[in-house]
Amino acid sequence: MVRSRWTQRKKFSKSRFVLFVLGILFTIMALGYAAWGITGQTHLERGLSYQKEGRLPAAVIEFRNAVEKAPNLLQARQALGLAYLNTGKFPLALGEFTRLAQVDPENPMVHRNLGKLYLMAGEWDKAKE
Repeated sequence: MVRSRWTQRKKFSKSRFVLFVLGILFTIMALGYAAWGITGQTHLERGLSYQKEGRLPAAVIEFRNAVEKAPNLLQARQALGLAYLNTGKFPLALGEFTRLAQVDPENPMVHRNLGKLYLMAGEWDKAKE
């Protein structure tokens, strides 16, 4: 039996499509598995490493990921606030330090940085608090 070119092409394209779908599924599974084991602490450590190297934008991303993965990891939130402060993103830094002050009201570093940010914003009354 002689097969037409259309039949051969159709079989070829079906097998390519199946291989393509399997490749996509494998890639998704591999990426998902790789991201699965990363904890907030791991992101924090990466961020601190980037910060030491002077790579502040990369550090901000890692600190943000750490806070997202582990919202109760106060060190990550504090590092994120400081990174925002050091990169000139003052409103974001204010937000992080405000959240920290609510969770850890006895931390003097948090209040010192809040005071500094309020002074920079010209909010003298809040800076006194």
